[in-house]
Order: sequence, then C-alpha cells, then structure tokens
Amino acid sequence: IEKAEMLDTLYISAIDIGSVKGIGMAKSLREIHLTGNALTGDFPEELFDLADTLESLFIAYNKFSGTLSKRFGELKKLKDFYAYDNDFTGHIPSELAQLENLQNLVLAENKLSGTISEDFSSMPSLKLFSAYRRLKPGPKLHGKLPSFSNVPQLKGLYLDYNHLTGTIPKDFIAASLDSELVTISHNLLTGPVPLSLDNFENLNIEMEGNKISGLDSRFCDNRSWMNKAVALYECDAILCPPHTYSIYGRQNSTESVCQKCDDDPDVETTPYWGSVDCDVPIDEKEILELLFSSCGGSNWYNKENWMSSESICTWYGIDCGDGTTVQAIRLGANNLVGTPPEEIFVFRQLHTLWLHSNPLDFKFKGIEKAINLVDLRLDATGLSDVYGVGNAKTLVKLDLKFNRITGPFPDELLNLETLEFLSLTDNGLTGTLPKMFESLSNIISLRLGSNSFEGELPSFDTLTQILHLDLSNNKLTGVIPGNFLDSAPKRKPVEIDLSSNSLTGIVPFPLDEFDNLSIYLRDNKFTKLPESLCDSNNKGWNLRDVELYGCDAIMCPPGTANFLGRQSSETTPCKKCNAKTEFYGQIECPGALDSSSGYQLVFSPLGLSVGLACLVSFITCL
Repeated sequence: IEKAEMLDTLYISAIDIGSVKGIGMAKSLREIHLTGNALTGDFPEELFDLADTLESLFIAYNKFSGTLSKRFGELKKLKDFYAYDNDFTGHIPSELAQLENLQNLVLAENKLSGTISEDFSSMPSLKLFSAYRRLKPGPKLHGKLPSFSNVPQLKGLYLDYNHLTGTIPKDFIAASLDSELVTISHNLLTGPVPLSLDNFENLNIEMEGNKISGLDSRFCDNRSWMNKAVALYECDAILCPPHTYSIYGRQNSTESVCQKCDDDPDVETTPYWGSVDCDVPIDEKEILELLFSSCGGSNWYNKENWMSSESICTWYGIDCGDGTTVQAIRLGANNLVGTPPEEIFVFRQLHTLWLHSNPLDFKFKGIEKAINLVDLRLDATGLSDVYGVGNAKTLVKLDLKFNRITGPFPDELLNLETLEFLSLTDNGLTGTLPKMFESLSNIISLRLGSNSFEGELPSFDTLTQILHLDLSNNKLTGVIPGNFLDSAPKRKPVEIDLSSNSLTGIVPFPLDEFDNLSIYLRDNKFTKLPESLCDSNNKGWNLRDVELYGCDAIMCPPGTANFLGRQSSETTPCKKCNAKTEFYGQIECPGALDSSSGYQLVFSPLGLSVGLACLVSFITCL
C-alpha cells in the first residue's frame, strides 16, 4: 500500500480483512472506512502513523477492545471519529478533547467507564458527542456531568443510560444555542433543572429517569421546546411531575399521558420529576443487611465495615464505581452459607456478582430484575440446577464450573443471547449436546469439559466468534464433522480441546483453514491425521510446536505414546510402545499404568480438570 502515494480515501467496510497490518504505510490517507469488518483486539497503533493526514476514521460495528490510547492527541487533523458498537473499555481519554478540529465523536455502545473530563467542555469545532449505553450493560460512565459550556457548534449530545451523578451544571451547554438534541436521561442526576436553560428558545432535552427534584414553571411557556410538544402539554412535555409517571418519563403524545401512581400513605412512590414507572425507591443498605443475615454474615471470613454506619461503598466486597450505588458484589470464598435473598437482583446498577467458592443454595428467581448484570460467578457453590437463569438476558460471563448440575445440557442457557463466556466444566451433565448453538451467536469461550456428554460431536458451525472450545473428558463418539467450526475466525488464535473422548476416524482436512490453531486430541481413537495439517503453513499451530515437531505436535502416531498424547518439548517425545496400537494420540502404551499412583492421568490444556482435588471438597476448587 505504500506504493499508492496518492491514495487519500480507503473504503473497505464489510470485508473480512482479518487485520489492518501495514495500513500505517499509506502516508496520504485522509479518510478510512472500516465499518463492520469483524476486527478484534486493541485499537491499531499503526493508525497513529497517519497523524499528518488523517481526518476521518470510521470503525463502527467491529469488536475492537482494550482502552483508547492517549496517542489520540497526536491526530491533530482528525475531524470525525466513529467507533460505535465496539467493546472499548476504560475511560474516554482527555487527549481527544485537545483536538481542535474534531467535529464528530461517536463512542456510543462501547463498554467505557470512568469519568468524563471537563476538558470536553471547551471544544471549538465539536458538533456531535455520543457516548450513550442503551444496550450494553456493565460498568458505565460515571461522575459529574461536564458543563459543555464552551462548545458553540454543538448540535447533538448523547449521554443517556450511564451513571452520571450530581446536578446539571448551571452553565450547561451555555454556548450551544443551536443544539438540536441533548439526552442525559436514565442517569443518576439530582437537583433541579437549572433555570439558565430557559435562555434557549428551542431545545429538545431528554432528562427522564434521573432524580430531578425541581422544574421551574417558567419552562412551561417555551412552546417550541421538545419538538413543540410544550405548546400542547406544557411542562408535562419536559418531565412528568412527582407522583406521576409515563413510559417516556414525559408526555410526547396523547398516548403517553403522565399518570398518577396509586396512593399509599405509607409508601412514597416516584418522588422525582420524570419517572418512567411507579416503583418504590430501593434501600441498598437494607438489601445488603438482608444478604448478611441470610448468609451467615457473622461467620464470614472478612466482614469489614458490614452492618456499620460507614458508607456501604466501604463494606468488604462492595464496589460503587460512582461512589453512591452498588455496582459490584465480590464475596467469593468468604464462607457465605445459605440462600442469598431474591432482593440482591434489585440493584439497578449491579453488573458483577461473584459468590463463587461458598456453600450456597443459590436460586435464580428474580434475576430478570438485574438489568445490568453481565458477570455472574457461581462456581464451586454446590449449585444443582439452573432453573430461571434463562431470564438473565444481559449476562456476558457465566461461570458454573465445579458444581453438582446433572441431567442434560440446560436448554435455558440457549436463551442467553448476549453470553460470551460460559463454563460448565466439572459437573455431572449427561446426554447428547444440542445440535444447534446458533442462539449463542456471541459466544467466545464455551467450556463443557469433564462431564458425561455422549453421542456425536456437534459441528458448532454457526458460531462466528468462538475462540475457545473445551469438550474434553466426556463420552463423545463418532467423527469430527467436516464442517466443524466452519464459521469460526480463521485468522485468530483458536483453542479446541477434544481430548479424552471416544472420537474416531480422520481429523478433517478443512481445519487446515485455521492460521493459528491449538488443538488437543489426546486419548481418542483417531485412525488418520492428514499430513497437510502439519506442514509449514501451520507452523503456528499448538503454540508453534508443529513448527518444531511436525505431526507429533498434534498427536503421537500409532505405536507410540506419552502422557500428553503429543510432543510438546524435547523432553516429551512420543515413545515407541512394545505392543501394537492402531490409534493416534495415545497417552499410554497398552497395559501400562502411571507407575507413581496407578491412576490414569487427567489433563485438559483448556479446562481445569483437576478432578481428584474436587472430589475431596468443592470448596477447595477456588
């Protein structure tokens, strides 16, 4: 690409290019379109090599992750940065606020958290700032709402569905008199709407779903506000008054009237402006106290500050990312006993719940109320069923390993369409695996090892994101399907563990499409390993062992064996057996036992199949 000296626009959206390696050599590029390319990993550092020319960068609808670099401050000519719907984490770097030419900054539907620098309040060219989180749960932007007071070109500001706190600044968007839409709804903002906003003749500002305590009646005569809805519905078009609600928190049509909540003299419902329901405000401290009393809190290993007058955000295991509301509960291996109360799912901002390695009788009833829960760890708790887990529609990570779950694969898990990481290793699951896993379209890591699944191996051919698949130590039979993992990423590192089953036949040729595959096939009944899988094109396979040891790095040939079923170093060669063996990947010669113990060795490179330890006590499997 360095030879295209005059190339200033590159449009390669919606193409599986694998990576953008080398793009930094296109020194004349001003505009780059990489929308919907299924790109992953960190933001490509090579793009900063284009700092002298780059003006517009479009990378929306990919799977980029990691944090946004401070090096964005080098892109002095950047006008447009569209990164909608990726998986970037961490804070928004303040260096972006130093870009005087930046007009459009779109970071919505990533996984950004932290505070927004007040530096974004003084940007001479900024027209659009978008960082809302309507779809993706988890840690969100928090802290004070910046004033954006000196952004004269601002047309659109989208910060809804975050965890912003404090009051709306008195000089909020003061210089942005031509603003078309401002969305700060569904945050944790408090206090009154600042009267300074009355200076705007025409403003659409969405503030519902906060804790707004006042709306001056002088706003009610701004007839052009809210797309002229104020002319029809007066102040109700801005925010429903206290003790009333609308599904929109305001009235924007005859079908969204602000309705009065049922009167109950003992319960104060919807005390704030802009309520979207009549739910009673929850007392987070009261719920945590209930958790303490229900799960033997007096005997917890660590109960620092629990049940004290100190802020609940200082209680051991409780994390309030914004300093006010519970966002994470991490009480693993802390001797919690009993059944956690259903109310634990009521925390509106809870994104992480770790109760692993505690002897619990956990129930999933009410989990649908945990609308931001993304990470649930219940491994080594003694869990025996997952009834109700299918209602956890926002889960991304679910760890259920080292438990007592029996029966067939739980169909409810197939309802978790947002799931990316699922572990069910070391349970007592039986029967055949589902033929189709297509509903788990976002799954990256699927670990089902050390169960008793039987029957044929599914193809998993609809999984487009899968990078880790562990089915080791089961009772699977038949051949590996020819379309096995047919849709999986071919250019990324992929790990597959099918060891210790009863699979037969040939290792399929189409696996040759993978550039960087680690595949573990030991202790099966394979009769053929195509040499094309071991050639120089696959030298990166099995952590580059194939480059050193050829086919032996995948499976020891018939007539040989070692405890790994393959060669992984100079000290672990495939040793010749005295007796004849007809299968590849054998872990011992016929009639041989491990001389030190007499037990057959159990080893899973992907899972944690340390079965003997877990038979002693599930508590020890931390």
